Amino acid sequence: MSKKSIRTVLFLAIIICVAALFYYNNVFARSVAVATVTEKGNGFIIIEKADGTIEKIKTTKLLIPLIEVGDRYFISYHSNKLRSPFIKSIEPSE
Repeated sequence: MSKKSIRTVLFLAIIICVAALFYYNNVFARSVAVATVTEKGNGFIIIEKADGTIEKIKTTKLLIPLIEVGDRYFISYHSNKLRSPFIKSIEPSE
């Protein structure tokens, strides 16, 4: 292999690694929280975490009737820079 082809392969490998890192950081961000549901609407809930932060999370319309305002839940949700937070799982907290 010539030096030019080695540099090209190395450059492409670096570009692929940077793209993979960007993709991982922006698509696979997952958060978990024990939070109180303060409000629910058509396709979303608003939660208040233990540290006082408030977050609006998208959810399916099937879950909305099962969630009670004022109750505490263990919530797993995905959030990142490319899209707004959406719920992955929710369980009542004791």
